Amino acid sequence: MFERAHRLLPAALALALACGDSDATTTDDATTAGSTDGTDATTSETTAPTDAGTGTDSSSDPSNATTDTTATDPTETSTDTDPTDTDTDTDPTGGAPLCTLEDSVCGLVERNTEVINCGELALEDPDADWQAAHDCVLEAVSQAKGFKLIHQQQGLDSNVGSGFAGQDGVGYALYSVFWDDWGVDAPPLGNAWARSCENIMHTPDCAPVSNSICLLCYPSGEETQICGE
Repeated sequence: MFERAHRLLPAALALALACGDSDATTTDDATTAGSTDGTDATTSETTAPTDAGTGTDSSSDPSNATTDTTATDPTETSTDTDPTDTDTDTDPTGGAPLCTLEDSVCGLVERNTEVINCGELALEDPDADWQAAHDCVLEAVSQAKGFKLIHQQQGLDSNVGSGFAGQDGVGYALYSVFWDDWGVDAPPLGNAWARSCENIMHTPDCAPVSNSICLLCYPSGEETQICGE
C-alpha cells in the first residue's frame, strides 16, 4: 500500500503528474476480440443444422459429413475460455468499489493536472523524509500551489493513513484526509473522510518524525465521508 519507491520531490518542488487516470485501451481491445470470436462461432453453429434440414436426401448426402464437423469446430470452445466471461467471478472486490488513500486524496484535486507530489510516506521511512514532506506542504500552501501528500499512521488492528491536498483550480482549497481499511488487507475496501481547511500550518512544539507529520488543518470544516461504504 505504501510503496518504498517514493517518492519525495527535491527542495525545488518540481511538478509531477500525480493524479492521472490509467489507460484502458488494452482492456477494451481484449473485450472486443472476445466478443467477435463468440459471434463467429455462433454463426457457424446455426448454419450447419439449417443446411441439413433443407435437403430431402440429407440422410444419404455425403455433403452432410462436412457440415457435421462444424460441431467440433475448435473455434466454438474459444467462447468457453473467453477471459472476459470470468472477470466478475475472479474480481476480489465482489463488485464493491475500491477505497484507497491515494485515490481519496487525488479525488480532491483536479484529475490529469500537474500537482506537487510531496510524498507517500511509510512508517519505516527515515525522519528526514518526513521533514522534507512537511516542508514541501508548507511551501506549496504559502505559494497557493496544488499539491498532495499521503502518509501511513500507526494502527492498532488495521491499516490507517492520512493525507493533505491543495487544489488551485477556481480559487484555492485545502483538505485533510483520514483513511482506515478496518483490517481488510486486500482489497482495500476501507473508508475515507475529508475536512476542508482554511489553512495548513506547522503544529507548535512538534518535530516531524515517523508517524508524526506535524501539520495542522486549522480551522477545519465538518468531516465528510468521501470514499467507502
